[in-house]
Amino acid sequence: MMTLFEKIYRILPEDQLYDLLPTGGKTGTLKNTYQASSPYVFAKTGTMANHHSLVGLIKTKSGKIYGLVFMNSNYPYPASTVRKEMEKVLVMVREML
Repeated sequence: MMTLFEKIYRILPEDQLYDLLPTGGKTGTLKNTYQASSPYVFAKTGTMANHHSLVGLIKTKSGKIYGLVFMNSNYPYPASTVRKEMEKVLVMVREML
């Protein structure tokens, strides 16, 4: 997934890529998650019966941008629980890097 996203990242102009990706706390499937004063997650999601994935970009407080792939499979919890735990991890990444 990261290799494919990296190819898209290298082909598309940055502003066009950000327009295509849902933005945490602002648009699309991320509208109600990853909320902050300044958006920091720009990614596509995918959810199917006990599988949830997130592929895109994360912007850290230091201003660096990293590609991210977060894939969860065969979990015994509601997807909302998994998303909340993912958000905790991504907040730590945003703060620490």
